[in-house]
Amino acid sequence: MKKILVMVLVGVIGMCIFTGCGKSEEEKAMDEIADHLRDEAAADGVDIDKMVEEEAEKYNAELEAGNKAIANENEFKESLKNNEIALIKEKYEIYLNATDSETAKKAAEELNKAYDEYLNAAIGEYISEQGAYELLKRNDIYAGKVTDSELQTRVNYLDNCYGKNYNKIKFFDDDNENISILMYNETDDQIVSDVLLVYPDGTVLTPNLSGIIEPVQCVEFAVNRNSLIITNYSWAYEFTLENVSGASIGNADGSPVFPVGDYSYDTELWENTIEEYNSKME
Repeated sequence: MKKILVMVLVGVIGMCIFTGCGKSEEEKAMDEIADHLRDEAAADGVDIDKMVEEEAEKYNAELEAGNKAIANENEFKESLKNNEIALIKEKYEIYLNATDSETAKKAAEELNKAYDEYLNAAIGEYISEQGAYELLKRNDIYAGKVTDSELQTRVNYLDNCYGKNYNKIKFFDDDNENISILMYNETDDQIVSDVLLVYPDGTVLTPNLSGIIEPVQCVEFAVNRNSLIITNYSWAYEFTLENVSGASIGNADGSPVFPVGDYSYDTELWENTIEEYNSKME
C-alpha cells in the first residue's frame, strides 16, 4: 500500500510540475492536493519532489539508452547492407550472368562463401537467425545459397545448350529436384532431329535416330534414369548409353504405346538465352 501511495504522489506532483501559468480552477485544486500530499509524505520522511526528480532522471536515462541502442542497431544494419549484403548481390549477379560453366562454378563458390560470412557477421546482439534472413529480403535478396543440384543444372545447360542451335530445350524434373535437359531441333511440320539428353550428373545421351523406320514426326519423349523413349504412340523406341541406336518397344499387336518416365516434363525455354534460363529457373 505504501508503494502504491508513493506512486500516486509522484504522479500528482509530476502533473503539477508540468502545468503552466494561467491555471484553471481544476488545476489549482490539484496544486492544493499536491501540497497536501507533500505534507503527508514529509510526515513519513518522504521527499516527493526529490523522488519526482529521480524518476525523471531515470526515465531520461532509459530513453537515452533506448535511443542509443536503436541508433547502434540501425548503424549495424547499414554496415551489413554496404558490405556483406552488397558482396552477396555482386556475386549473385556474376553467377546469374555467367555464360560459361567455369565462371558459374567460381561465382557460386564465392556467393556461398559471402552468404556464410554475412550470417556470421549478422547474427548476434541485434539480429536473430530469422532476422538475418528477413534483412536480406528487405534488401531484395530472396535466394539462398546455391545448391549442388542447382549449380549442376546450370553447368549442364551452359556446357551443352547455351550458344548451340537448338530450337527446343526442355527440362525434366524428378521428385528430388534432379533435372535432365532434353534438346533437339523441330521443323514447322514437327519433324525432329539432333536429339541430345543431358542427365543431372552431366552424362550425355545422343540417340541415333536413323534406325527409326518411321518419320520422327509429332513425337513425345519419356525420360528415365537409364533411357530415353521417343514415341508417337503407334511406335516407340528406347535409347540407352549402351544402345544409342535404339530398340523398338512397340506393341506387337499394334496397340498404342504410352511409356512412363522417371522424370516429368517441367518447363522449356522459349529462347536459348541466359535471361530466359534465369527466368524459368527462378
